[in-house]
Amino acid sequence: PVQWAKLPLTWAISSIAFSFFVQGAVILTSTTWYRSSTPLHGLLMLCAALKAIELVVRAELFRVLSLDGDAPPWKLKVWRLLHYVTDTFELLVMVLIALGWKVLRSRLSDVEMRCVRVLFATGMLMALAEAQVTGPFRPASGLGSIFAITQMVIYLSVILTVNQNLQILAMGLEESHFSPTTILMYRKQQAYFRFRIAFYLMLLRPSILAWLRLTVIEESTEWLLLGIGEALLLIVYILLFSGLKPTSDKSGLMKLWRSEMRGSSRRGVQGSGTGGQLGATLSLLEERAVATGWRNPQADAEAIAIPDIPYIALD
Repeated sequence: PVQWAKLPLTWAISSIAFSFFVQGAVILTSTTWYRSSTPLHGLLMLCAALKAIELVVRAELFRVLSLDGDAPPWKLKVWRLLHYVTDTFELLVMVLIALGWKVLRSRLSDVEMRCVRVLFATGMLMALAEAQVTGPFRPASGLGSIFAITQMVIYLSVILTVNQNLQILAMGLEESHFSPTTILMYRKQQAYFRFRIAFYLMLLRPSILAWLRLTVIEESTEWLLLGIGEALLLIVYILLFSGLKPTSDKSGLMKLWRSEMRGSSRRGVQGSGTGGQLGATLSLLEERAVATGWRNPQADAEAIAIPDIPYIALD
């Protein structure tokens, strides 16, 4: 079809864009973020790399189809497999972020880990099954529809979990005074604001594309619609990666807190005034630690030294 003529070029450009994202992420985590990178950064980069490979395979597949009118069955299976495997890894990353792994806490509970493993294993099995029985021009087996519905349900659950985490952080900030722990909580809150935008965009992406198809983009420019879809997905990746930016001791809030502590120390009121207030704040945070899961023992125990928490975002 005429509307498919530019699809190979569109997907090739999209693949290059995701490749640049992966290269930039690798450079950052290997240099500036070397001591602060976490497995979550690696998972996100793996997702982007899989997406880039999947787009290359898809572009090659449709190039062959445009020339010969048919393609080898194994190419169809490889493309479908990569497509569903990439979607499964994307779901895994989003679920882990929503649960707070490497953002609010360093590890998940045993029950949460079992649920994540079951989710990942189920997604991989569905990917293998769908790749065997489905091609782009054959009737779907039904697994693709089940997979899409499962995706939407998980995205909704992720958004609800993120909103709950934001409420917990907001309550903690309201009940706390200005201290290193409060600053770290504020950065976590800012990170989850970015995560929430990314999750909403991921959830609404099919609706946005459907609206564009019906009202704006003509059938002859289907390639443009698919290109917009890949651009929206790349924005999601960028938002997630920016939300995982490590903390910095040179942030404005940390400098402000240090200057206030130095001023209080010079006035001789650190022990009675600021120290008492900070002690009350840390006691309050200690009581909430088990329930919320965002307690940082090093930040609670040390007043001046800035704790090294590599997975907290951003000014």
